[in-house]
Amino acid sequence: MPIHNMHMAATSKHGGHGKHSSQNHVNQQNKKSSDNSHNKQTHYKRAGIVAGIIVGVLLIIYLAGVAFFSSHFMPHTTLAGKDVSLQSVDDLANDLNSTVDNFSATVTGDNIQVDFTGEDVGLGIDARAFVSGAHGSENPWAWPIGLFQEHTFDTSFGATVDQERVSELLSEPIANVNANGTDPVDAKVAYDAESTSFTVVPETYGTSIDEEACVAYVVSALENLESDIVLDDTCLKQPAKKSDDPTLATGIENANKLLTGDIKLTFNGTEAATVTNEMIGNWVVVADDGTASLDENAVSTWATNELAPKLNTVGTTRTYTRPDGVQLSVSGGTYGWAIDAGALAKALSEQIKQGSNAALEIPTQQTAAVWSGQGAQDWGNTYIDLSIGEQYARFYKDGQLVWESACVTGNTSEGRYTPTGVYAVNSNKGTDQTLIGFDEDGDGEPDYRSHVNFWIPFIDNLIAFHDADWRGSFGGDIYTYNGSHGCVNLPYDKAQALYDLADVGTTVVVHD
Repeated sequence: MPIHNMHMAATSKHGGHGKHSSQNHVNQQNKKSSDNSHNKQTHYKRAGIVAGIIVGVLLIIYLAGVAFFSSHFMPHTTLAGKDVSLQSVDDLANDLNSTVDNFSATVTGDNIQVDFTGEDVGLGIDARAFVSGAHGSENPWAWPIGLFQEHTFDTSFGATVDQERVSELLSEPIANVNANGTDPVDAKVAYDAESTSFTVVPETYGTSIDEEACVAYVVSALENLESDIVLDDTCLKQPAKKSDDPTLATGIENANKLLTGDIKLTFNGTEAATVTNEMIGNWVVVADDGTASLDENAVSTWATNELAPKLNTVGTTRTYTRPDGVQLSVSGGTYGWAIDAGALAKALSEQIKQGSNAALEIPTQQTAAVWSGQGAQDWGNTYIDLSIGEQYARFYKDGQLVWESACVTGNTSEGRYTPTGVYAVNSNKGTDQTLIGFDEDGDGEPDYRSHVNFWIPFIDNLIAFHDADWRGSFGGDIYTYNGSHGCVNLPYDKAQALYDLADVGTTVVVHD
């Protein structure tokens, strides 16, 4: 029992000691919590103080920036092409005034060189107003953003210039250049052989200067205080029409519609020439409004100056062999082939307008018996052959000699030659004619009156075969000292026979 009680007592004493220890622990925890709260309050106070200091510093920096940029330009600022970053308004205005006071310039380019000072052209500037106006476009309150932006003011310095003085300085140099200058050439539509179509030929500027444009160019440069002024193509006289003109595109479209392709031309049924697209291209006219037409005059000129000389035989030299085997050449006369250039131009133009390249027969003003090409006999085998040298005439019908006779031609000692060449008996043919001479001796009367029975003219109504009963002989060299006034004198019976054989239109070949 005692032992048991002692144990119980001991247990009770131990339990009382544990209660005291728990209270102390609680007190300690409360003290720590109080200390932590105090530390946090102290930290927040310190953080607030630091933040306030930072804001204050930033505000001071910001306001300082506002103050600075209220009188200075932002970084990355370009004014009239000049970098004015961080420059003050006052300094820049002073610099501009100094620049104007000491300004000189040189104008070069387009064969001109002129030197002058600002005073020569009345150069002036309100620098303060100009700089302040540009600076007013920047917002100093937004400088933190403006620091990282580009500020470009594409404007002139606003200088003033006496345009009349500029004009006086440039007038004489421009006149000297223009004295030997070349004018501009407009862009146009033209045929291009390489592409076989119409294309635009670009404009060219030449070297002549447009005085008004040149003066305006220089004035503009001076207003921007440029001292090295180089003239460019804008100062030259400008073409009235340039390559980008829409009427040129219209013109190309319309002109190309007239290119039909090759057109074969026939002459008396034989192919004689070819009209190509390139030739047509040279005949097409494109108007300022883009319409395209064919120039018939140009076609006619081509037919007259290029085609006709290749086809016409009138007056050309023709070589032939007479049925008796004698080879002869004859030049001149009115007989032969002659194309009708005007009619060809009209027919060809109409065909091209219709877009047709069908073969076309060349119209003629006059024809001959046959077409064998130039240089060949084109009168066939029926003709009168008159030899001046032989003083002899022959009539061949279908190649057969049907008539011949000695004759007397023009008096060569008096210069009254019988014209050589190829002709034809004309409609003045007749009988019982009176030949009336000119009044060459000036006595008021014809130099002669001669009656003839048979008149077979081949040069107008002036030169003809006719009978000459006043002559007792024919042939030989009579014509060299006692010849006619140009006609071909025949014995009566020979003239009568020829009159019956030779119809109007019969070819007459007269050669030496």
